[in-house]
Amino acid sequence: IVKGKIIISFSKNFATPIRTISYKLEGFYHNDKLIEGNKTITHELKTSDLLAAIHPVTTHSIDVKVTFPDGKIYSRIGTIVREMVDGVVTFANWEDNVFKVWGYHITTFPNGSKYTFTTQKTTPLLIKMSCKMPFPVSGIVNIEKNDVKATLDYGKGDCDRLATMTINGVSKEIELKK
Repeated sequence: IVKGKIIISFSKNFATPIRTISYKLEGFYHNDKLIEGNKTITHELKTSDLLAAIHPVTTHSIDVKVTFPDGKIYSRIGTIVREMVDGVVTFANWEDNVFKVWGYHITTFPNGSKYTFTTQKTTPLLIKMSCKMPFPVSGIVNIEKNDVKATLDYGKGDCDRLATMTINGVSKEIELKK
C-alpha cells in the first residue's frame, strides 16, 4: 500500500550546461513504513585541462530515512559522482566509454549497525565499458562497518575479476562475483 506525495522538480531547459532533478517525499508511506527525505541528481557538462572534449558529470545526492511501524529506523545519506572521462565523442559506441566514480554513503540499519562506503576523488573507481564486467578495473573503496575498517582495491586497470581486500592490516586477493 502506497500513500503520500513524491514531488519532482526539474528544469525543462535542456540547453543549459547544468540540469537538476530533485525528488522530495511528503507524508509518503509504503506498507506502513514512513519514508522521508530527498534525492537530487545534477547533470553537468564540464571541460577540464585533462580532457579536451566537453564531458558529462552526474552527481547523485541522497538523504533518506525509513521509519518502520515498530519505530526502528533505517537511514542513508551520501553523494556519488560519476564522470565520463573517455568515449564522449563516440557516444553511440558504448564500449569505448570510461567512467570515474567517487563519493560516499553512510547507512544506518534498524539494529544500530552503521556501514560507510567512501571512494576518494584521488583514487576513484574506474569503470571501462569495454571490459563487459560489472566491476571497476581500478580504484579503492574504504569500508567501515561499526568498528571494523577495510579497503577494497580493484587493481591497476586490468579487465579481470580480481581485487585485494584488506581488513585490519591483513590483505587477501579475492575473486569478484556477481
